[in-house]
Amino acid sequence: MRAGRKCVLFVAPVPPPVHGGALAMQYLLDETAKDPSLTVLHVDSRFAASLADMQKFRLSKLLRIPRYCLAMLRHRLAGGLDAIVLTPTFHYKPFLKDAIFIWWCSLVLRKPPDAWLHMDFRAMHYDALPAPARWFARTTLRRCRRFLVVSPRLQSFLPPWIEATRTDALPNGIPAPIESRQRPADAPLRVLYLSNLEEAKGWQTLLDAARRVCRQHPTIEFIFHGRPAFGLSDDDIHRTIGSDDAAGRIRFAGPVYDSAKWQALADADLFAFPSYHEAFPLSILEAMAASLPIVATDVGGIPDAFSHGSGGFIVPPRNADALADAILQLAHNPQLRENMGSANHQRYLSEFTITAFSQRWKSWILTHTD
Repeated sequence: MRAGRKCVLFVAPVPPPVHGGALAMQYLLDETAKDPSLTVLHVDSRFAASLADMQKFRLSKLLRIPRYCLAMLRHRLAGGLDAIVLTPTFHYKPFLKDAIFIWWCSLVLRKPPDAWLHMDFRAMHYDALPAPARWFARTTLRRCRRFLVVSPRLQSFLPPWIEATRTDALPNGIPAPIESRQRPADAPLRVLYLSNLEEAKGWQTLLDAARRVCRQHPTIEFIFHGRPAFGLSDDDIHRTIGSDDAAGRIRFAGPVYDSAKWQALADADLFAFPSYHEAFPLSILEAMAASLPIVATDVGGIPDAFSHGSGGFIVPPRNADALADAILQLAHNPQLRENMGSANHQRYLSEFTITAFSQRWKSWILTHTD
């Protein structure tokens, strides 16, 4: 403790670049800073300046590791640390730098860290790794004290050598400054995609579904908001969509943040999230806060956010036909859209507000720290 308050050190990136784990960290820092019963410290361990840089090797990234380790050491020497929380990735090569932090905490700082997992463990493809790599990953992760997953369902995807008694589910939550709807009532029915544009997010599967839907529905439109990532450019996205944009009814409108993001949600009628793998995406919670029905893929913790048939439809990943069928079902039934959107909003208010998120963390800190 420090000054009679529980003290936790988070070693995790905050935006930029903007992605779910970094946003969740920023939200948590903002909220816990208001709590007089906690002392929350932070080492901003970002390694990339942009989404395009996130999976690229650079010598400059390696040189940041000693700096972050020394920052942790300074906090440890100041005394009173009840816990150190890291955010390891499950992409194997980037995991190697996280492994340095885990071993540094457990051996040098003499404080086994807690692992806040913003990914589905299966992203590591553990069984396909060579035996030495499996041994290293297993031995390293076992140095962690507890494992904090962002969705209860993700606990079932952890490997058997991580004991269930060492895991806790702390679902994400978000602030939601909902904007008022500005489009006229007779505007085309709008389907919104709001995420980074990278292959794993499934936006091209949604594009295939959108072209089919536009052929069957005369007024529907699809708006893709997001930042191209991992080698894609704005020109690549415009060129791909432009090859068949349903006479302008399928459009790429670039990234939106803050009030512009919430206005985009307010102006939509339906939210589509076609990702191939996820943990517990914040964009799903944003759509729920905005009272939108959702069509999403059955990956990660998405079924823990909203229920199939109640808040929307959950379909298999990489299946454009299933996406299209679900979107068309909602497009032709305005009462169903309203009912599902309302159910999502109520579930957001009861489970996923920023207050609920910070209270879950406060309870965990008070219960599971030294």
